[in-house]
Amino acid sequence: MKRIAGIWKTHLAILLFGLSGPLSVCIGLPAMDLSMGRSLIAALALLLFIRPAWAALKQGMKDHWPSGLLLAFHWFGFFHATIEGSVAWGLLSYATYPLWTILFSRISERSWPDKKELSSVALILLGTFLLVKEDVEVLGQEVILIGLASAAAFALLQLRNAGFMKQEKSLNLAAYQMLWAGLFLIPFSSLSSFQLAPFEWSLFLFHGLIITAFSYSLFLSGLREIGKNKASYIAALEPVYGLLIAMVLLGTIPSWIQCIAAVLILIPSFLKGN
Repeated sequence: MKRIAGIWKTHLAILLFGLSGPLSVCIGLPAMDLSMGRSLIAALALLLFIRPAWAALKQGMKDHWPSGLLLAFHWFGFFHATIEGSVAWGLLSYATYPLWTILFSRISERSWPDKKELSSVALILLGTFLLVKEDVEVLGQEVILIGLASAAAFALLQLRNAGFMKQEKSLNLAAYQMLWAGLFLIPFSSLSSFQLAPFEWSLFLFHGLIITAFSYSLFLSGLREIGKNKASYIAALEPVYGLLIAMVLLGTIPSWIQCIAAVLILIPSFLKGN
């Protein structure tokens, strides 16, 4: 039952993650400013909720600054790929996350991938190749590389999180990492861009409190219960949710090449993440 609950938690978190790309376009903030703002709002909300003792807060901040740095880059890279490129590319570049998880896991364990993992890697690489070939002239190499690097950073972050699961609560992990992420991004952000209409402010707060604080905490809780590998395959389903949401909210229709690439990238998720 606990494992089933973990699967459902992870799916719900990924569904909420799927909203982040389309909503980032609706809010209209630059990628750096949106990443900074959502990080600090989410961190403050979680810290007010958990109210850690000062000693615990100091130790948590000391332990998790590398995770905060990875999270900061992941969020900036994802939103940069989405806002400067397209919602489809931002979501589908993130879907290469299982590929990076397999790669980094095997490097850390000093072992070779098994046949199923190699099959998954081959499918994800083929799908990514089709995406890059389709979009490189439109998006540019910078957007493509940053999108892929963002997924790699998220994979590294979750491998690191797996090592802290036995000693830290999910909410604490999320709070410390988000606070560090926001602090790292402040020097590169501009407060002058936060001239939003009331509706945009409501979307921004929803982004910070629900899509960031609640869903990331939920994802970490699911990660604790089902493990990093299964969580990574479920997480790669984010493009399915995100592209459907983008079709409804923004009217964006993916190309046939993007659809084929998405199927190739997501086959391993359906096989291992259901």
